[in-house]
Amino acid sequence: MNTAPSNRVHIAGELYVQPVNVIKLVASINYTTIYLVDGKQYMVALTISRVLQVLLPHGQFIRTHRRNVINLAYVLQQTSNGLLLKNNETIDWSRRRRKEIKTRLRELN
Repeated sequence: MNTAPSNRVHIAGELYVQPVNVIKLVASINYTTIYLVDGKQYMVALTISRVLQVLLPHGQFIRTHRRNVINLAYVLQQTSNGLLLKNNETIDWSRRRRKEIKTRLRELN
């Protein structure tokens, strides 16, 4: 029997991740790439919505665009065209989701 430590969540197959270490998710049709703090990336054969369902109860994740989900804990600042993450990557956000994202960021601070 394959068991994971209690601070990890099962994503798919034998992949378990610690939600606190997930920086972002990026969708590509029916696949999702999971980006971790240590630089590792895992592609899983699940939609971004399915992966988000697993991670959402365990962290501060929000969908910024149809294609992206980010962990709000890794947002450094808001820019005019998106969010600057602690790894110096800028993630774009949709106009439709901008207000919700700003509200969630204010709640964290």
